[in-house]
Amino acid sequence: MVQLAIRYRDYPLISMWGALLNVSGLALPSLFFAKYYGAQNTGWLALDNRVLGVPAALIGASIAQVYSAEAATLIYSDPDRLMYIFIKTTRRMLYLGLARAFCLCSSPPWIFQLIFGHAWREAGEYARYMAFMFYAGFLDSPVQTTLNILERQRAQFVWDAFRLSLTILVIVLPYHFGLGPRIAIFSYAVAMTLMYGIHWTQSYFAVKHCVDAAATRLSKAERVS
Repeated sequence: MVQLAIRYRDYPLISMWGALLNVSGLALPSLFFAKYYGAQNTGWLALDNRVLGVPAALIGASIAQVYSAEAATLIYSDPDRLMYIFIKTTRRMLYLGLARAFCLCSSPPWIFQLIFGHAWREAGEYARYMAFMFYAGFLDSPVQTTLNILERQRAQFVWDAFRLSLTILVIVLPYHFGLGPRIAIFSYAVAMTLMYGIHWTQSYFAVKHCVDAAATRLSKAERVS
């Protein structure tokens, strides 16, 4: 038990704080947006998150449960299979979200006006700016547990901390330079799309390292035998 506690100490010592940073990275944009750009702009952002972000997050979480359960059993038993389901899951999300992202980018703001009323037309503009951010998050969401499953809590923590810092930066800086909320939304969308891409790349190479390590162990065992 002591040996297991030492081996997995990063889960309580690092993952707990990483989870706090992760939740903060999702919650703080609205708070900072309200502080610097007012309640009206924050309301438009909140509507986009509710209409576009929440359904995508629910789908991603459902698929993530299946992926995580299978991935945890394959780390040592069949790393090649782990890589296979990692790529397969990402490909599935790619196809599921592509049409949605294209429709959001090409849809005019008056659609939001038609559905929610004239006061919400600007939310349609925000949705166009954030379409690929939601798409990137949708792609990464099912495999977002990969680093923790592979005991790379420190890498996950660094990513969570950097995303939180970047989120605050891209919202605060446009305000101090006298730029409007649309620029802040666009900057936020670009930054988060980049961060999701970085996280997926980290996860991919973590799985690849697991596959390579298993191949090395097998090669050594064959030479010994």
